[in-house]
Amino acid sequence: MDAVQNLPRNHYIGDSSSLTGSLAVVSVLGAAVTFHCVNLAVTLVPVPEKMIKAEDKWRNIATSFVHAMTVGTWSLLCLYRNPETIEDLVNRYNLLGEILVAVAVGYFLYDLVDMFGHKKIKDVWPLVLHHIIVISCFGIALALKKYIYYAVVALLCEVNSIFLHGRQLLHMCDVARESALYVVNSFMNIVTFALFRFGTLLWMSWWLVTNAMNIPLLLVAIAILGLIVMMSVNVVLFIRLLKSDFLKRPSGTKKDILDK
Repeated sequence: MDAVQNLPRNHYIGDSSSLTGSLAVVSVLGAAVTFHCVNLAVTLVPVPEKMIKAEDKWRNIATSFVHAMTVGTWSLLCLYRNPETIEDLVNRYNLLGEILVAVAVGYFLYDLVDMFGHKKIKDVWPLVLHHIIVISCFGIALALKKYIYYAVVALLCEVNSIFLHGRQLLHMCDVARESALYVVNSFMNIVTFALFRFGTLLWMSWWLVTNAMNIPLLLVAIAILGLIVMMSVNVVLFIRLLKSDFLKRPSGTKKDILDK
């Protein structure tokens, strides 16, 4: 621990080796293949009756839930074990954070390919844009071995995704909105949305503004674009979520407002 504290601010933190360029690529592709395998494994789980004609969507949301559980917990662990990284999000990093970012890139690659295979792009273009920007930003962090923990902070949003995707699974399984499980999930969805999505994005924006002078202009521009897209998508998603779960729904409405 003393050795970690005595490292220069631009030094790798930890005893294990850092990912080389080829290992980072292998990690990304390995994660993409792994999530594809998770998607296939979901076929072993009985498909809810209402999703029989949309089994691909059921598998995709279930896989996204697994990703959210994994990455959301992992990002919290990274920051809990290495709080000193917050002091220098540009240069400080470790193997745990590097692999997390690589796994996240692999997931978004998998999900992008899955969308191309099962969706009309005109129907999901905001998600396609979101995924491309995230892959680009995280890819730059992995290539430069800088901003790794800025990416880790961004992945705190996945803590909310646990409840967001959990909500979709409950809806697919026809769990009553009045049930205790659905009500608790809805409450946690709003709380974690405020804390881990809006809170995280606002903090990232504040950090970028206060540190912009120490970051290349091109990377600042890319980060600003990414934050604008992320905030816009999340504001729309939050409004739709409130309308669906907390505002009075029109009588006779059966389709969930968050369904694509």
